[in-house]
Formats: sequence, structure tokens, C-alpha cells
Amino acid sequence: MPHSRLRRIILTAGEGCFINTGVLHSFQALETGACTFRSFVFDAGIVSGMPGSVFDIKYVRPLLQSGIPFLKLHPDRGDERFFSEFQAAFDACEQEAPQYEFEVREILSKILMHIKGKTMAESSRQFPSVQEGRLKQMLEWIDNHIEKPIRLDDLAASANICPRECQRIFSTYLHCSPMEYLRRRRLYFAADLLCRTDAPVTDIALRCGFSNPSYFSNQFKLLVGKTPTEYRDIRSQEEDVNQLSALQ
Repeated sequence: MPHSRLRRIILTAGEGCFINTGVLHSFQALETGACTFRSFVFDAGIVSGMPGSVFDIKYVRPLLQSGIPFLKLHPDRGDERFFSEFQAAFDACEQEAPQYEFEVREILSKILMHIKGKTMAESSRQFPSVQEGRLKQMLEWIDNHIEKPIRLDDLAASANICPRECQRIFSTYLHCSPMEYLRRRRLYFAADLLCRTDAPVTDIALRCGFSNPSYFSNQFKLLVGKTPTEYRDIRSQEEDVNQLSALQ
């Protein structure tokens, strides 16, 4: 991708954004201290249903194929509906009330139609560059080998490029080195394991490529804000509250 196509967009408190499918992106806090944002990632098939359906052909596919890659949204500029629906979908997923999936599907449909109405008049999406395609290959390869030893040479080979080009692509698009990205990705994978399994923290650290449990705990706290044990306890308490709410 030529550098002229790279965009840096600043979001302030209260603002939001829609990022279309297949668009590579990353987030970075511009100030030190706590920075919290909510994201909702979903498969368009939730709304479109079966490929070839009227929902797919008439509404969803045109947005995915011809809609702009990115749209900045603000509650004071005609996007109040988007923010209220986003919050409703987020709350429904957190509470998991009976049949909440149908509620979320309806809300997401409204969100996509709001986005479609604002974006279809804009310019069509650009085709991804060769570099974007290679980065996607490497990110997918990392996910498929997340529990195995990964060397820079192996990662570069997965996209048929040299290690130096691999480093350049990560720096250009994700603003970090390949190994830095891998470390963060493994820490997020560890966070998922802490929630889904009862495995000891030491075992999870080893499974995620950290041979030193103390180093793993320090890095986890730097990224998440809690130690692995604290994070597991908090998520366990939240799960108990959600289950109690569902019973009530």
C-alpha cells in the first residue's frame, strides 16, 4: 500500500467509528493513563443470513463490497441512533437474557442500515494492496501457530517475503515489530484461556510461549491492568453475576 493511503484518525471521548470488513487497522492511546473503549466485532452473516438471500444481496453485500472502509461517528452530528443501538447490543451481549441473540441480530441490522445510508454515497472501497494481503497472511499464520514456537524467519516465509520486509510491513501498518505483536497476541490468548479454563497460571504461561511465569505476569499486568490471577477472579465474579441475573 502506498504511504499516501495510510490514514491516521483521532477519536476523542464520546466518538466512535465503523470499520468495514477486511480493513486492517490498529489502535493506540495518545495519552498516558487509563484509556477504555468498547468494540463490537461480528460476522455479517448474522444479519445477511444465507449467502444469496435478499438480505445478503440487497442490503449487506453492497455495504461490504462498495461501502467506504471507515466512518467516523459522533453523537452530536446525526449519529445518536448509532450510539444508542450500539449500547443496546453491547448490554444485551453482557446480560445474555433468554433469546438475547435475536435482539442483538435486530439491533445489528439497524446499525448496518444506518451505516449503509451514510456511506453508499461515498467513494467505493479501494482494493487491498499486496502488502495488506501479506500482512493478513502473516496474522492468520500467527493465529494458527499461536501455541508453537515462532521465529521471525518462519513468519516471513509464511508470506513469501524476507524478514526485513516482514518487519517493515508490521511497522508500517501496526506500528510495532512482528515479535511485539506476537507477544501482545499471546497475552490476549492467555486472557481467553484464563476465562475459559481452570488451568494453572504457570501452565497457561508456558502454553502461550512464556517460559518465565513471573515475566508473563508482569507483561500481562502491563497490557491488561491486572495480574493473571486478579483478571481470572474478576471475570469469574462477573460470570456469576450474569448467571444470577439470568435466573432472576
